[in-house]
Amino acid sequence: MNDLTDLFDTAPPAEPSDLLIGLEVKLPDKCPSCERHVALIGPGVAMHKAALRCVCGRHRGWVSNVSYAFLQKIISTFGRPGTPIAIQRGSAIAQIAKQDEYLKRKFTPEGVSWYDVITEASGFAPESTSSSEETNEIAPAPIDAGEGN
Repeated sequence: MNDLTDLFDTAPPAEPSDLLIGLEVKLPDKCPSCERHVALIGPGVAMHKAALRCVCGRHRGWVSNVSYAFLQKIISTFGRPGTPIAIQRGSAIAQIAKQDEYLKRKFTPEGVSWYDVITEASGFAPESTSSSEETNEIAPAPIDAGEGN
């Protein structure tokens, strides 16, 4: 007679972080040892959520909190991808600032910068003082997605 426990999966459900272990990501720079761009996500250490290791075994860095949350959301929504996901290095704040500068130099056919169009549509226009009931509150500080997080 079969054991009834064989009928049920008694293993605890996988932790969300387990979904990322072994996931291939493509980094913008080459590994100094083997010159490949692909790294694997491994378990984190201490305050780091996950590590990046080249396929040759060399440590390539840490997964930022923002990238970690993004990858978890992608995998939980769509499943594990069949090809490596490209990850950019650097601060999200720096990338947003570059994008803002680019949008300030691009104009609609009416001559308005796309930066102004987007900030006005979002409801957060830092330069505007349109309401007399305006408060002195500011938007929350952006999350730093640098390599140390």
